Amino acid sequence: MNRVAHIAIHHATDARIFHREAQCLQELGWHVTVAAAHPADETREGIQIRRFDRSDNRLKRMLTSWWHALGMVRAIDADIYHFHDPALLPTALLAKTFLGKKVVFDAHEDVGLLFLRDWLPDWAKRPLVAVMDAVDRYCARRMDGWVVTTFRHEEYYRRLTHRLTVFHNFPAPRFLQARDQAWLPYEQRENNIIHLGTISLPRLRILVEIARRFLADYPDWKFIILGMHPPMLEWFKQHVTGNICDRLVGIGKIPHEDVAQHLCKARIGVNYHKVGSRQIQHVIPLKVFEYLASGLPTITTKVPALYELIHDCPAVTWAPEDVDKYYAQLAALVNRNDRNNLSQVGPDYCAKHIDCRSEAIKLSDMYNQILKRQ
Repeated sequence: MNRVAHIAIHHATDARIFHREAQCLQELGWHVTVAAAHPADETREGIQIRRFDRSDNRLKRMLTSWWHALGMVRAIDADIYHFHDPALLPTALLAKTFLGKKVVFDAHEDVGLLFLRDWLPDWAKRPLVAVMDAVDRYCARRMDGWVVTTFRHEEYYRRLTHRLTVFHNFPAPRFLQARDQAWLPYEQRENNIIHLGTISLPRLRILVEIARRFLADYPDWKFIILGMHPPMLEWFKQHVTGNICDRLVGIGKIPHEDVAQHLCKARIGVNYHKVGSRQIQHVIPLKVFEYLASGLPTITTKVPALYELIHDCPAVTWAPEDVDKYYAQLAALVNRNDRNNLSQVGPDYCAKHIDCRSEAIKLSDMYNQILKRQ
């Protein structure tokens, strides 16, 4: 049995790393170890978890994690070492160059975008993005394999390496099992519109504006914003007050396995992104797949990589970014008489086109090709 070690600064139970990649690879016959942030070493559902020392300080984490990860490489016997964080790129290079290991890097997002985040001063962002882009290109040429999350990302990296595969963040088998357990027929569901997942303050402001207008026009509906990080939830509580709180509901982070219960009670899923920024060009909001799999007619702005994948899905309404036009499309969706039919279309479409296990097969094939080159 071939062995693969996934090494990350993320939490060990991260949905992409553990539930999509590790569990699906295990089903395909791989012995999988996940070395990542976790309270203690353990074996969970047949997958070995090795505790990775992760500092709570962001700067310290970026400066020291590569060394801790190198210790993990030395301690874990594997045929492939699969790294998940840009801070671990030095570890991957060292493991390949000096330890002779077979290494794969998983670019969860555009690496340079990490330095466009709010925690960096504006004057530092552009030079750091340029540096990380250069490091990214160099590493892509050196690794034994490179994993990306969208076809658009693949187009960029294909110029740098042919040892490349796409692993889309499709709903994990564990989510689909929870969906099946929580499933309610559409006619038995509550009049809830739901937005799932983390959200920035600018998008939260827009979403709250849309929700207020909607709830004023549709008094028998609720609008739920689920999965906010604490700062966004605090902003929500400060700015959404009074009687509307009964119908405009904000909820913080919940365990991923509980998400399906909320989705299967709702009637419509919403997603709103402005699509002109670099950040959104290579991103696919997973929430849209989970909406569809849970039987929710869905409204979303035309996120480029998302549109390329599911532009032909009848259960999706593609709305403009303009708030007035977006709201008009949402109201039109609520007023449609065929939402019950659309609810059945979404899960069928996902079963045919949005398959996490197929992504794992591609990843396993890449691993095997790497090992054949020994």
